[in-house]
Amino acid sequence: MLYIMACQTRGGTRLSKSGYYSKRAGLFHLYRIYGRTQSKVFQDDMKVVFKGFLRRVAQEVQNGNGRITTGKLPLSFELYCEICEWMLADTSAAGRFAHLFLVLSWNLACRSSNTTSIHYHHLSWSGDSLQIYFAHMKNDPTGARPRDPRHIYCNPYNPAICPILTLISYLLVTPPSTDTQLFPGSSQYNRYNKYLTRLLDSKREYVLRKYGINVDDLGAHSARKGASTYMTSGCVG
Repeated sequence: MLYIMACQTRGGTRLSKSGYYSKRAGLFHLYRIYGRTQSKVFQDDMKVVFKGFLRRVAQEVQNGNGRITTGKLPLSFELYCEICEWMLADTSAAGRFAHLFLVLSWNLACRSSNTTSIHYHHLSWSGDSLQIYFAHMKNDPTGARPRDPRHIYCNPYNPAICPILTLISYLLVTPPSTDTQLFPGSSQYNRYNKYLTRLLDSKREYVLRKYGINVDDLGAHSARKGASTYMTSGCVG
């Protein structure tokens, strides 16, 4: 617990609640890989002390020390549209790549790791929709769930966020090669994250003034969180 309590971010601030939970999970994993079992007394003591520590962290946040929210903020639909317009205005290969990466991540409401793993043979066309299949996901690591495709549709009213137009623009700049990956390379997530960080940093004052958001609170995962929020905001089920 002394080790867990001492863990901090690079900026010297407290970790998030989930960050401390992951540290405790690492301790359990340490026992597991050495074939050991934690005693009942140890587990009970750990639970009590850990709960007390989290209560103290929550009180510190309430008193103004640290962020009240955890993780990256969800991307609003309005800001998503503006970012797509900024990326569309960038005619470089990097701009076409980042634009497609963002649009697919939003429309698929998937993790960035799933976006990077899309291959050409995962794509198919059915009726008026583009279908994309996933065989491996974080909540389905063995691929046991049904292989139902996710559907993506054209948006003729707003070209900046049209997935099909964005895909075509990307393929014109980066045509398919011998590699079957849609985004070939081993560090495509980092590539996208760096581009997005630079773009948002150049619009820092504008985003803060119009949306009241610090761009440091946005990241690659903001698209997934924003898309999920946007979809569920339209229903009461």
